[in-house]
Amino acid sequence: MIDYRNDEYDKARDRFASLTELNNDIAQSAYLYLGQIAVNEGEPNAAAISFEKASKMNFDRNVTETAMFNYIAARTRGGNIPFSSSIPLLKGFLREFPNSNYAPQVEEYLATAYFNEKDYANALASINRISHPSSKVLEAKQKTLYELGMECMANNRPAAARDYLAEAVRINSDRQIQAQSNLWLGDACYALGKYNEAEKAYRAYLSADRRGDNRSLALYNLAYAQLMGDNYSQAAASFQDAMKSSPQLPQRLRDDATIRLADAQYYSGNYRQALRNYSVAIENNAQDRDYATFRRAVMYGLDGDIKRKLSELSAMPSEFPGSKWLPNALLEKGQTYSSLGETSKAVEAFEQLRNSYKQSAQARKGMLNLAITYMEANNPDKAEETYKEVISKWPSSEEAVLANDDLRRYYAANGGLTEYASFLRSVPDAPQIDASEMETLSFEGAETAYAADVTNTALLEKYVEDYPNGRYLAQALLDIAIGKDENEDPEGALRALASLIDRRSDSPQIPEALLMKAEILEANGAVSRDETLKTYRELEKRGGNDYLADAYAGIMRNTDNDAERMKYASLVKNSGGLSADRIEEAEFYEASAMLKGGDAKTAVELLSRIAANPKSLSGAKAAVILGQHYIDTGDVNAAEKVLTAFTDAGSPHEYWLARGFIALADVYHAKKKDYLAIEYIKSLRDNYPGKELDIHDMIATRLENWK
Repeated sequence: MIDYRNDEYDKARDRFASLTELNNDIAQSAYLYLGQIAVNEGEPNAAAISFEKASKMNFDRNVTETAMFNYIAARTRGGNIPFSSSIPLLKGFLREFPNSNYAPQVEEYLATAYFNEKDYANALASINRISHPSSKVLEAKQKTLYELGMECMANNRPAAARDYLAEAVRINSDRQIQAQSNLWLGDACYALGKYNEAEKAYRAYLSADRRGDNRSLALYNLAYAQLMGDNYSQAAASFQDAMKSSPQLPQRLRDDATIRLADAQYYSGNYRQALRNYSVAIENNAQDRDYATFRRAVMYGLDGDIKRKLSELSAMPSEFPGSKWLPNALLEKGQTYSSLGETSKAVEAFEQLRNSYKQSAQARKGMLNLAITYMEANNPDKAEETYKEVISKWPSSEEAVLANDDLRRYYAANGGLTEYASFLRSVPDAPQIDASEMETLSFEGAETAYAADVTNTALLEKYVEDYPNGRYLAQALLDIAIGKDENEDPEGALRALASLIDRRSDSPQIPEALLMKAEILEANGAVSRDETLKTYRELEKRGGNDYLADAYAGIMRNTDNDAERMKYASLVKNSGGLSADRIEEAEFYEASAMLKGGDAKTAVELLSRIAANPKSLSGAKAAVILGQHYIDTGDVNAAEKVLTAFTDAGSPHEYWLARGFIALADVYHAKKKDYLAIEYIKSLRDNYPGKELDIHDMIATRLENWK
């Protein structure tokens, strides 16, 4: 105490710290003084830890009261204790010391305590219990609703985000938060397909924030909402505004805006303007220039220049050999030649489509078009052969149903229905002429029950049992898998998916089934990681172009080979049409592989940018890995800066937040602040709610080694 009064805080801290292992009033008082020292030295985290310790020791009631209030005050000034809640303490203080001089201030702290602890749901519940909220409390409520909305958006819960953000918008306390809430409300409504609501929210943001950094992005998002809401002329105008706005959109978004402007103009019937803007995107070497080239070819056709349309479509395979739009280009090419009556060229295009893209939906459509072309060219034998090929290869597809309708009319006109019925019976799962309506009614009843409650799969399972080779078997098994997964029965979901994949290997549901299987394996750890990786590789081979981005991302996450991880991260980033979260995830894995491969400078730049968004999973991981990298390379000051920013900001991803606190304790240990390092680890031990063994092993090892 003499050292403390003489402002010799280092000596005082050492002496007080040596008394904290006691279990008496001396230890309680020592913790109180350690907290005051931390306050004087500007260390709110250390102050909060020490005041909390003193408040929990009831040897001296006056010290307990003072420590409890100081702990509360430290927390409101930003003091951070790993996973420790101040709410019980606030309530306990008012219960234990109702007549304290500090009580009025504690009453006010209680309204915002949950917010400071980043437990936003309970913060909102606490605020809602205040019958006459002050303007300060309303401001806290608006901030809480905004944070809840952001948290829900980061965790793919747009419906809940919409509710929170809409309420935040209705509070007029902080105009900046109100504006940002409108921006995110637009994103939430867009994700839910409520495009008119999204448009209204984006317009409200743009009206309130006329010079904000997000203005151009808001205009871009507004344009997308209008495009998806079929307001094509307005969408075209908004895309143009977004490209002219300041700050300038990133080049990737400018290119995309140019293409979507052309799309809007096409849907509005302005084909020549659309053609010009598709051309601009191609000339700018846009990432989606393959799509722009395909659409420009279509525009040439609509503008009457069929020769140029066919020339552009024909050049696409050599210009864009890996494009996912090549099946569409070949289908369009074949249909164009067919409409011109050039049967041989139409046949060539359709057969190339069939041979090169056997698993694609366009191949099925191409084969059906090929059969129609043969029939129109008065070649019924070839048409019959092609129709039968469609039915034999894809018996449960929509194209098979259409082929069956055409063939039934053809055979009926030629007196060959008996022969045709025999053919149909030889093809498993093919549509039959005399099929009973009972199966259809059974499936439709099961689907109705399933639509009312996605976890109600009983009737679907009965359908599968009654019709093991039914026409709707693939869809029924897929719906059963979805229902089982929703009902937290991953093993049941995996069984249904395995049955679908084994029994309906040609069905259109296969890509979705493979993706769902891989995601369940990855999320639940039901089998080894090798099985997850194997399933994503199967999706890559069989899923078709629409599922490549998902397959690439799954392989990227689960492979242990750094070179392969970087390869697939690059493929993910170049897939086009990705969400910001998916791009951020790819950059995270790319940076992690770079860090191991020795390209630390680029990796650190990427990780630093990703870590700025700690609410996302990739952002939380990036912060911890970046902090650990700085520790491993001896730059403990940089590590402290990164990890303090991360733990102070908080994250909904508790495991990685705990890892961040552990790494921060390592930093304090490296800086010879052993008292603070140990207190962090002890607080984490006492408060962390998770059950992960590695976290508890890390805690135990450090407490043992740092004695």
